[in-house]
Amino acid sequence: MKKYLLFLLPLSLLSAEIHFTKTFKAEVDSDMISDNIVIKTSRDNSDDIVTIFEKYNDLFKTSKLIYTKQKEQIMPNYNTNIYSGNLSYNIKSYSFENLNDFIKDLLYLKDEKNLTITIQEPKYILSTKLQEEITHKLRVKAINFSKTYVNKLSNDLNKQCELKDVKIQDVKTTIQDTNIIDLKVDYKMECQ
Repeated sequence: MKKYLLFLLPLSLLSAEIHFTKTFKAEVDSDMISDNIVIKTSRDNSDDIVTIFEKYNDLFKTSKLIYTKQKEQIMPNYNTNIYSGNLSYNIKSYSFENLNDFIKDLLYLKDEKNLTITIQEPKYILSTKLQEEITHKLRVKAINFSKTYVNKLSNDLNKQCELKDVKIQDVKTTIQDTNIIDLKVDYKMECQ
């Protein structure tokens, strides 16, 4: 009779479920330089502003930089019959020299009165490509850890353990000039 009672016990009483979180971290140096550029002008005619902006847009398009147009805006001031134009770009480069050469070309192009070019202080950033590379390496590290840990757990407990679930959240933070990529991994394992 005792033999039959053992079979009636649910298998869940003989198994253990293990949940834990582990963080994998990498510190990465920035590999790109980024800057924001704003060009402002005012003219009697909106067509003049369009012509000026076309010249600057062409310079951005022919550059060796990665650029994103943030804003191109022409607005009339009805009180003074003058048009104001605002053109802004974000630029990025892997090479400080390319960025510097571009800024020289940009300033050389400035021959109009009533035109200002604002160049913010360049900052070093982490490229998406490098961030994805590092995140991938951390994911592989997290998966390899889970395989090793499941085997170690099986040996230590003298039970058959298996990985049931892995949830990965990746977070990038920048503290001063250091980029930190954290991979927070939630593991769920079962041992029987």
